[in-house]
Amino acid sequence: MKNQKLTKEQLLKELDRLRKKVAKLEAMKAKQAKVETALQEGESLYRSLIEASSNGIAVADLQGKMSFCNRQKALMLGYPSPEELTGIDEFMLIAPEDRARARSEFVKFQNHEGAVRNMEFKVVRRDGSVFPAEFNGELIKDRRGHPTGMMTIMHDITERKCAAAAFQEAEKKYRELVDVSLMGIYITQNHILKFCNQRLAEIFGYDKPEELLGIHISKLVLPETWPIVDQQVKLRESGQVERVQYQFKGLKRDGTVIDVGVLGGRIIHEGQPAIQGCLIDITERVRTVEQIRAALKEKEVLLREIHHRVKNNMQIISSLLNLQAAQLKDKKDLFLFKETQNRIRSLALVHEKLYQSKNLSMIDFAEYIRSLITYLWQFFMIDSETIRLHLDLEEAYFDINTAIPCGLIVNELVSNILKHAFPVGRKGEVRIVLVRADGNKFMLVVQDDGIGFPENLDFRKSETLGMQIVTMLVQQLDGTIELERNEGTTFKIVFEELKYKPRI
Repeated sequence: MKNQKLTKEQLLKELDRLRKKVAKLEAMKAKQAKVETALQEGESLYRSLIEASSNGIAVADLQGKMSFCNRQKALMLGYPSPEELTGIDEFMLIAPEDRARARSEFVKFQNHEGAVRNMEFKVVRRDGSVFPAEFNGELIKDRRGHPTGMMTIMHDITERKCAAAAFQEAEKKYRELVDVSLMGIYITQNHILKFCNQRLAEIFGYDKPEELLGIHISKLVLPETWPIVDQQVKLRESGQVERVQYQFKGLKRDGTVIDVGVLGGRIIHEGQPAIQGCLIDITERVRTVEQIRAALKEKEVLLREIHHRVKNNMQIISSLLNLQAAQLKDKKDLFLFKETQNRIRSLALVHEKLYQSKNLSMIDFAEYIRSLITYLWQFFMIDSETIRLHLDLEEAYFDINTAIPCGLIVNELVSNILKHAFPVGRKGEVRIVLVRADGNKFMLVVQDDGIGFPENLDFRKSETLGMQIVTMLVQQLDGTIELERNEGTTFKIVFEELKYKPRI
């Protein structure tokens, strides 16, 4: 009975042990199931990532025979499904001219002498067309670390190559444009020349642009004008101004001084403010301008001398008339001589004003009228308290073609007033107005409140020389003249400045 009881206890213990072992095995089985599920999920994720990749991914043995590739690689190579690439030597997909180099790189990679990183090879599609691709490779190793195969990632770089080619072409065109430019093109930073084209080197007497790179730009500038260049550069680099245009004296390699014109702007070069600009040799232009200025100065002096001599000659004529008048006994004839002298004086006054003017081609006509009226008041010995003068003159500048006829008109009309409008003892007023009319026209008004112009006399048909001169000169100016007889006499003349007509 005792042995049976012990046997039963042993059996119970053995049963308990077996139950625990079964439970342990079941736990291990559940854990293994979880691991397998995780592995399956990981593999599924891995495959999804591989299939979703925009790159061609493949697995091959150490000889290059493919055992797997993703759909993207098949599509890139022109195959309808990845399975068609299984068993194909991956190196045979490389273009013949790149195949030997590809094998060599992968051999180095397998022998741990290097790695396949960003290597570029030409790849052949199924239809025979070729495209550029970039390869990266990784070794596949067993548990002992021995290589058993390799995984490659292929990226189509056609677009990148096209973009690079387009960029190179654009850069080539840019360089050609810069190099053949008639202007010197440059970039400076902190007064150091960072870039220049061939033309700039030639301007300063150098053979190649490389001879100038890295030099301080003050070496290309005459010391006396360096402050100008230094100030302009600092203004741009500091951002106070964006663009400038100026000129300075440059210094060539052989010491020759040249005149240089600059058009420059501010840029950012390598992350820092810099100056980019165009430069041109203007030595001949400056020399030509100086010659023109000298010639103009010489001609100006000559013109002033001509006007001065004309004025003097007219004064001589006036003096001769004065001497001749001294021999006349008839007062009427004597007065005719005096009137002629006044006319000559009005002409001489134009030349006098011209050679005194800063602008030899134009005369300040308002100032001319003031001078002429002052002379006439003195000539006719007019008491300014008896006959008062009012001038309302706008600023107007006429050339000699307009000034002379206008001056003679004022001379004749004012002289006529002072001779006839105010008999002895009569007081009155003379008014002269010069204003702009419509457009480019002017209106000249000569007015008095004297005894008035005779009612029965047509000034256009007058036999007096003075009115004949006025009528003729108004026609010469292509103007109009009107007479008003209200409370004295008013002449209104509207004219346009005569344009210079070249003489053949």
